Amino acid sequence: STVAMGANFSKRLERAEKTGVLSVQELNLTSLPDSMWRLRTLRILDISSNKLLKIPSQIGKLPMLTTLTCDHNKLKTLPAEACTLGKLELLSANHNTISSLPASLGSLAQLKKLLLAHNALCELPASVCTCAKLQVLDVSHNTLATLPVAFGALGALVDAKLAHNRLSSPLPPGLGRLSRLKDMDVSGNVM
Repeated sequence: STVAMGANFSKRLERAEKTGVLSVQELNLTSLPDSMWRLRTLRILDISSNKLLKIPSQIGKLPMLTTLTCDHNKLKTLPAEACTLGKLELLSANHNTISSLPASLGSLAQLKKLLLAHNALCELPASVCTCAKLQVLDVSHNTLATLPVAFGALGALVDAKLAHNRLSSPLPPGLGRLSRLKDMDVSGNVM
């Protein structure tokens, strides 16, 4: 029942105030309750496996967030306000229907992992190339036709999962500068 779920949710919010961690997976949520946005000390938020159509702009009110996981929802985009989360290290939104990302994605200066597999992305914003700490990028199973020109500027990149897109050669210049790159999967593309 909705009432029972509401009580359960309140308990989770109370616990999250103490722990800085909130996991609300598999609750069939179509929206997020306003009470969540007062958890200013929240570090880890997992809202995976719900029925969310969007993440509200209030996500920007969680300045301590280091991990945002929203896999297996029905998201079409991510709000620009998510890009104001200066401490965010992991952004995971696999298995949604995301077709575009905020142009300001590059302002996530601490971002280490960006996981966007199984979406509907046809391009990455150029600013992603300014995410100087990005180590893992998974954009496999999308519809990317190109990579941003400055892709070679991602100096911390260790693992680039680019499989099953519509990438065609040539890849952007400067990939040779990716000195830490250990694995770059481009299988299942048009190359």
